[in-house]
Amino acid sequence: MVRRFSAHASACALVLSLGGTAASAQIAEWGSRYTEPHARTADEKRLRHLLAEYETGDVERAVEALARESPSWATATLGVTVARIEADIKHHRRPANRLSITEDERLINSLRAARVQLLVLFAGLHLCASRSAAAVDAAARNLHASEKAINLLHGLRADFTEYGAVPWPVDLDSSSGGHPTPSAGSTSAEWQTVLRYIERWYSAAAARLQAAVEVTLQPALIARGLQRFPNSHDLLLARGTFQETHVALNRPDASLSKELESADDRRRWRDQLRAAELDYQRATRVTANDVTANEVTPTDAEALVRLANVRLALGRADEARKALTAVLGVPLPTRTRYLALLFRGRSARVVGDLKAAAADYSAALGEYSSATTPMLALGNLADEQGDATESRRWIQRALASPLGLDPWRVYIQGQAWQLEARLESIRRLRE
Repeated sequence: MVRRFSAHASACALVLSLGGTAASAQIAEWGSRYTEPHARTADEKRLRHLLAEYETGDVERAVEALARESPSWATATLGVTVARIEADIKHHRRPANRLSITEDERLINSLRAARVQLLVLFAGLHLCASRSAAAVDAAARNLHASEKAINLLHGLRADFTEYGAVPWPVDLDSSSGGHPTPSAGSTSAEWQTVLRYIERWYSAAAARLQAAVEVTLQPALIARGLQRFPNSHDLLLARGTFQETHVALNRPDASLSKELESADDRRRWRDQLRAAELDYQRATRVTANDVTANEVTPTDAEALVRLANVRLALGRADEARKALTAVLGVPLPTRTRYLALLFRGRSARVVGDLKAAAADYSAALGEYSSATTPMLALGNLADEQGDATESRRWIQRALASPLGLDPWRVYIQGQAWQLEARLESIRRLRE
């Protein structure tokens, strides 16, 4: 049961019930009666200002300002700030320090909201700073700071269970230095809203590490995310991608595999590919058999296409080809459609249907006209069929092609192509 300070409406309902000049007057009157027992430090004011810049969309400026500080400054300041807010909450819960029943409830809930908002914005800003960092150690340091805020945020579950929702958002960068007041249009944030944000953060953080093809921090971060969200489609897709990428980076070229791979090596690659296969199966809400009867999300589509590619690598070309044909029957993002056509072409080639393979490679080229992968595949097909002239034409075209986008070349970066959208989606809790 949610604990309340009175039998009256909750703080969120009270905030929502106020409107226009009446709300402004009551907030001003409330602020004049409130004395903050623990004053904000200069560091806290500077951190709040940075976070407010990030929240309003001036991400680049906030990241640059953060980079000018010492590596430990923001994390240390966050710790002091959260501790101060918690001390203020405890102070105003003591009967001797009460202003009034309704004002105390409203004040404490606004302080609770400020704590949540600080952690949300801190995590988002540092994740963006990690994206912008050129050096690996700087990126890792920002990512670690970001996850520290996420861990503190996740630790507020009991607070939400006992005291309920908080008004959202509040004004963190108040020039008065007084208590945080609900912003214009403020509603409320439930625990489930916060939990969705945390899950979204893990998806964005995984994409950040995938962009760098980072193989040390990435699996551990994904594993921590899956401990909290075992059924997260994005995280299951990311873990499957890591397994598939690990095999691709470590397995010898197919032309040399018989000479360089031992039986243990082949068993290890096969086990990792099967693990990826299981993750891809769990990452999508649909299957190849019923894909046309469902609304397929980008995550569903990518999981199905990667699932087919893994099955192709495991020697199940017919199964992969059938699955890709089903996936190609529904609307797909351009890059996903390109990969599906490319992989179906490979599947057709493996089973000996060279005409179908050539058609799929040509269709893939139609999605990305400067992509060299299908050009080289078409040249290789022509060579296999003894058409040296056609083979040479495709190879020359590939060599002359300007360097353009080819999703196959960044396939090992997993869902990094979604990074910018994921970063923007976590900038505000409720968006």
